Amino acid sequence: MSWKKGSLKQSTSITARLATFYTLTTLIILFVSSALLYWMLSTSIERGSENFVHSEITAISNILRGHVNDWSALNQEIVWKPQSQSNRYYARVTTADGLEVRATAGIDDILLSNVTWPLAPKKDGIISASKVIKIDKDQYYMLSTGWVVLDNTANKQAFHIEVALNVSHDQHLLWLYRQNLIFVTIFGTLCAFLVSMFLSKLGLRPVRKLTRALSKINANQLSDRLVIEHPPKELGDLILAFNDSLERLENSFNRLSAFSSDIAHELRTPINNLLGETEVMLSRPREVEEYQHLLSSNLEEYQHLSHIVDRLLFIARADNNNISLIKTPLVLRDEVRAVLDFLEAYAEEKQINLSIKGNATLEADATLLRNAISNLVTNAIKYIEPEGKVSVILEEDEEQVTIKVRDNGPGIKQEHLTHIFDRFYRVDSDRAKHTGGSGLGLAIVKSIIELHGGSITMNSNVGKGSIIIMTFPKLNAD
Repeated sequence: MSWKKGSLKQSTSITARLATFYTLTTLIILFVSSALLYWMLSTSIERGSENFVHSEITAISNILRGHVNDWSALNQEIVWKPQSQSNRYYARVTTADGLEVRATAGIDDILLSNVTWPLAPKKDGIISASKVIKIDKDQYYMLSTGWVVLDNTANKQAFHIEVALNVSHDQHLLWLYRQNLIFVTIFGTLCAFLVSMFLSKLGLRPVRKLTRALSKINANQLSDRLVIEHPPKELGDLILAFNDSLERLENSFNRLSAFSSDIAHELRTPINNLLGETEVMLSRPREVEEYQHLLSSNLEEYQHLSHIVDRLLFIARADNNNISLIKTPLVLRDEVRAVLDFLEAYAEEKQINLSIKGNATLEADATLLRNAISNLVTNAIKYIEPEGKVSVILEEDEEQVTIKVRDNGPGIKQEHLTHIFDRFYRVDSDRAKHTGGSGLGLAIVKSIIELHGGSITMNSNVGKGSIIIMTFPKLNAD
């Protein structure tokens, strides 16, 4: 699947998402705060007005109780006092039969006859709940009533008290406050959106820098690394992870390039040999024996090519974990003995002494394990001098099993050890050509060991010999 610029379906940008989130959060905070402030103010104003109305009803009640049939004090409280306060409130006292005793001038003009007063139980000292009514467009009044029942008179008397407080100014103040809160909420939300957009873009600036840096990296610049000064912590971890990925990709790319080059180099020689010998043979008529000799020589080259291809296929399958292991419990001394018996004739021909030390058990694929040990022992026999020694040492503990292949050959210089298990790597190419090596044997051994979850290392001293150490995890028996 190929990705082209613009082919990826994109969702809403992070900047827009953050700005929307911040804006909604601000809107909710402003709305809740405004509603709370409005409720607190309206409750405070209403409580103050209600206290005034109730205190006025209480004052009139006290006058009626203390000055029965003395209307001068009642006139002062109901008639004159409201007028002195610019008719801020109106009051009226009636008998239980509905006869008006005293009333503030103009109360009937302000409060129409169809106004419904809140009702209070007909008991002495009981005051009704207050309610606010709208008289006309701009006039609001808070109404409340109460009863005074006089039992100490010759005739039991009851008076109904009505008080109306003009709260138009308070309602207008609340309306203005409400409008201001709405304006502040809308304006604050707009400002929050603009600020959040700016801050989001500012905060995501390192991401844009990272994007520009990433767009510059291609197959020819895998050695480049992302460098952003003082990145945020979240991007710092991402940059480190991406640089690690780049390093792994560069290593893989380099290995692939080297592998392709090595394959071309390895196949070029036998193919050129085949072409050259065939062209020479076809340059003029030949005898049957010459053609047979050519075919025999070509067969050797074909076998060499087939051997290289088979090994390359095995390594490729091992790299992709495409090899099924048939693991069985093995007694390693028996497996190593079988390998050494097979190589005994080759070793005797070169006067090499083969030996086994120790024993161990391991659950592994017998065929692949023998192949690995055989490769290592064969390599040691190839390059060791006559009357040399090759030992296979078996060790185990509670956690791992170790197989060591030691020889007293010429050894390998330290600079070669880091590449000794690479594909097609040869310490001495001339000697490898003489011995018929392809440079894949140790790479195959490494693949086999890694398929079993193990590891392989090599230590060597020039003139003293080498030792290859294979380590396998010890599996607990079920």
